[in-house]
Amino acid sequence: MKLSTTLRAEDLKVQFSKNKIIPAHYEKPILIALSHYPELKNTAIEFQLHKRLRWPVKTEAILSNVFIPRAKKVFKIYIRESEQPELILKNMSTEAQIGAVARELALIQFCKRNRMMALINDTLDRIHLKKNIRIEMALDNSVIKHGLSTQLAEYVKALSMHPSRNHPVHEPYLTPTKITALNNQKLGI
Repeated sequence: MKLSTTLRAEDLKVQFSKNKIIPAHYEKPILIALSHYPELKNTAIEFQLHKRLRWPVKTEAILSNVFIPRAKKVFKIYIRESEQPELILKNMSTEAQIGAVARELALIQFCKRNRMMALINDTLDRIHLKKNIRIEMALDNSVIKHGLSTQLAEYVKALSMHPSRNHPVHEPYLTPTKITALNNQKLGI
């Protein structure tokens, strides 16, 4: 049984680590999330550890990427690392980690398809305005359509249950109940 798990992990690494820089500690959840986004298989993505982030993970839709040919773009996903028992990825379940990474991959997919929207999104984020609700909903729906609704729900639960948050997850993010409903609707249940 362990051999098939090891082969699976090696198979994922061979198939989905091309053009990726992945911290060893997060290799498993990142590769699993990437396996659900085969359209990003050849996309250059650097996963970097960062000490000063507000969220457990954050994608940087690099402004200069708007002017770079698609084949040469590099996206960066920052993973919050801290010695404090804060809201960080390593303190979440593997399922929640996969959901967090998948949501960032959905943003990269969105940015690749919508260069101007990526520029707008990056600009809005930089000046701390509320992000466009339609974009946030599209990201959550992408994760669900890519078969990771359970993982997205676990990530949202981890965010909302953390002691540092004094309020539940709110719009524009889906709640675990809404995620389940959308997934059931997708499956025709």
